[in-house]
Amino acid sequence: MDERGSALAEALIVTAIVGAIWAAAAGVLAEVPAQAAKWEDAAAMRQRIRVIDARLRRIASSAVPIALEVDGRSVIVPSVWPRRLGYLRPGGSGEVSATAVTFLSRVQAHRALTLAGTLTSAGDVMAVPQPGCGSEIACGLAEGDTVLAVAQDGACGLYRVEEPGVRLRLAALMQPGASSFGPGSVLTRVAIDAISFDPGEGGIRRYDGYRSDNVMVDGVRAFAIDWTERAAGLADGPFIGTGPMAYDTDQAAVRAITMTVDLIEAPPAIAARRTVLRWGMPRWP
Repeated sequence: MDERGSALAEALIVTAIVGAIWAAAAGVLAEVPAQAAKWEDAAAMRQRIRVIDARLRRIASSAVPIALEVDGRSVIVPSVWPRRLGYLRPGGSGEVSATAVTFLSRVQAHRALTLAGTLTSAGDVMAVPQPGCGSEIACGLAEGDTVLAVAQDGACGLYRVEEPGVRLRLAALMQPGASSFGPGSVLTRVAIDAISFDPGEGGIRRYDGYRSDNVMVDGVRAFAIDWTERAAGLADGPFIGTGPMAYDTDQAAVRAITMTVDLIEAPPAIAARRTVLRWGMPRWP
């Protein structure tokens, strides 16, 4: 082969090599958007889990049984309820839900009021501030606050403050069936965090017991609360109170919550979609 033919052969070989390199590079570049989308999906899923874990861990950290002195008797009200509590769509008495849990946490635990009159479903009632209230009228309660009413026998109800003052105007959110709280019963301010799963929206909701009922995290396919350690004991009694606020005495013994979160299907390359989260309750007493 003469020099001219040899040069042509070399040029063809170089062209073929360059073409192969460019083809490989084009293939890699074509996969970058898809790979980037997978990375974004994975990051979004990890962020959802972080949000669920952080928010529920913070809520659970305040889940201490509520201890009150009611008319000379020590009463313990559970802070963990295995169902949804509140004004809208509450769970039934004795229900142990696999998709809902409510945390009651006491706000400013040193403050409480003693009823000097009878509290029914609504209306004005005279309440005397206990020593921890200081000089504030109505123990510092404000319009819109939620209070827990507790009788000497442990029966309890949830009320919303409509007008604070020397006489409190309260509206019932949940109360014992056909019962009222007489003089000597105690009122204390609480926060309600009802966590539930809405399969229709694919989200975990957080409800404040009154009107605020919003999706906390979306992109969830399934959500389950594991009550196996206490499931039998949470619905067999003895029950305290009547109506929708009746509760099993074993609720005060709940010391941990385990939840399984199954996120909406992601690309096959992302293997870990299901996450088990567990939170311990504060040590008490």
